Amino acid sequence: MMKKSITSILVLLLAAGLVVSCSSTSDKDQEKETTPGETSGAAADNGDDTAGPTADTSALDQLKTDDFGGYTFSVLAVNDAANNRHYDIQTAGEENGDLLNDLVYNRNRAVEEKYNITLKTSNDDFNAVTEQVRQQVHGGLHDYDLYLADSHVAKLAAEGFFADMNSIDTLGLTNPWWSQNALQSLSVEGKVYFMTGDINPTTMMSGGGLVFNKKLFADHDLAYPYETVRSGKWTIDALLTLTKDMSQDMNGDNAMNIEDDLYSMSGWCASSPYSFFYGMGGMMSEKNNNDIPVLRWDADQISGIYEKLYELIITQQSYFVTDVAKYDTNFKCFSDGHAYFNQISLLTVDRNLRDMQDDYGILPMPKYDESQKNYASYVNAASNFAMIPSNTENASRTGMITEALAAGAYDMVTPSLYEIITKSRNVRDEESAEMVSIITSSIVFDPFYLNLLDGYSLIQEQLIAKNANITSAMESKRSAAEKAMEKLVEAFQSIE
Repeated sequence: MMKKSITSILVLLLAAGLVVSCSSTSDKDQEKETTPGETSGAAADNGDDTAGPTADTSALDQLKTDDFGGYTFSVLAVNDAANNRHYDIQTAGEENGDLLNDLVYNRNRAVEEKYNITLKTSNDDFNAVTEQVRQQVHGGLHDYDLYLADSHVAKLAAEGFFADMNSIDTLGLTNPWWSQNALQSLSVEGKVYFMTGDINPTTMMSGGGLVFNKKLFADHDLAYPYETVRSGKWTIDALLTLTKDMSQDMNGDNAMNIEDDLYSMSGWCASSPYSFFYGMGGMMSEKNNNDIPVLRWDADQISGIYEKLYELIITQQSYFVTDVAKYDTNFKCFSDGHAYFNQISLLTVDRNLRDMQDDYGILPMPKYDESQKNYASYVNAASNFAMIPSNTENASRTGMITEALAAGAYDMVTPSLYEIITKSRNVRDEESAEMVSIITSSIVFDPFYLNLLDGYSLIQEQLIAKNANITSAMESKRSAAEKAMEKLVEAFQSIE
């Protein structure tokens, strides 16, 4: 059977009338507009005659086979323990009943068999992985063939620590198992130093969305917003109208708290601002005609988005957590029935809501207005990307195995992505499955944010400070942001 992109798989599942079952997954800290449309694109020349999977052959089977004589292919991943992102590559060493573990385990075994290799996987926190990259490349060491790591490590690309993946002939980055939005957004003059797609299932599950409490909606005679989403009318104004006056001091003590009162929405300060900003079509950078990222601080657009966001989060008294020690309470507020909405990533739904008694539904982030063509979901800075060290001993071999890991995930992991995301017993409706499809098919990437450049956290900082106007703060940081972007591009251009 021909393997399809994430979007196609989810649509097929919906057509089959799939209903959700139950069990477990796992996010913390953080959670961007090219044209949304994830994991689609024509197949590229990847060093053989492959033109993509056919109706009779899997993607992995169509890749060129080689015998690497038992070579140990070592991968170091960032663990991000709260989210288990190392599960993109590392398993328990056997099937253990955990769906993602078992799918990745079987993908790994298939790649090992095809190339006569042994996969050796390990993980550590992003600081340790960053240090390993520096030591390995500076020291001429070759302990790791591939890194699966987040933006804190990816920013080393501009310092020359990673190979241009577009120059490795055994990699086909325009194949459908690589994110075409990422390819378009992350390249610099045609060079790509970190990339993502089916090889990083946890990244594909990092898209931001909203969950809503069905019981609260029913109790207050509110229609579920699914049809509003389908009609293209799920906008920030629609959400603002819906949430107006939802926050209520239920016990009349003139103090809002999550034990006694009711909130329109709950959210985390390092996720919600970004999810809404990118959902509303915001971007902090864009590409010029020479495939060079440049700053895109449109004052009118950003201030317009911020005004709506300020009203939603501050004016309407949402439960907006700014203290990392209270991070989990933003989910507890919702799961205990004290908030109508919660802003959340798909990766965190089950871990944080598995014990929720009330049923809930899933929605994409709202658009800015109806003229915005697509819904959009950003990938947060904690998400994994694939990176190949610039001093790789054998780029052809590394590229071939990396391509196989991506194609194998496209065959064996992505088709079950829907089940991984929505296995919580509380998501029982086909409408939420449809919403998940929208979220996973509309992931966008912003180079300014993913490189953590000066000013990337501007909106988050202004909301925490409860500043009603962002214009002056934006203008005060514009020069530093422009210089940071120019310096980044210059660094990429200086890589030999």
